[in-house]
Amino acid sequence: MVLFKICFALAIHLTAAQRDLPIPRILVVDSPMKNITPDINPEIFFHFYRELYRLLQNELRTWQCIVIDQTYFEPPEGFLDHAHRLMTKSDPRHPPLISYYHGH
Repeated sequence: MVLFKICFALAIHLTAAQRDLPIPRILVVDSPMKNITPDINPEIFFHFYRELYRLLQNELRTWQCIVIDQTYFEPPEGFLDHAHRLMTKSDPRHPPLISYYHGH
């Protein structure tokens, strides 16, 4: 269900880009692979990220996209400016975004 909702949001943003509609050009993709891991469903995992990166290089190139996921999928070589950040509990080399938050 999570993946379906994210694909729906991508479709809305793609339509807005194609028709030059006034929506915020930021897309936050949170946990698209919830319950889908690359070792269990590699085709779904690979194709989702490949299509996301393709859209961000083409129709959504003026959008900012923040992806929050448990597994990092490297963008293709030559991908536009991007950054990634690994956050690991209790690891000072990979601190959380909110230093005082320790989960529930």
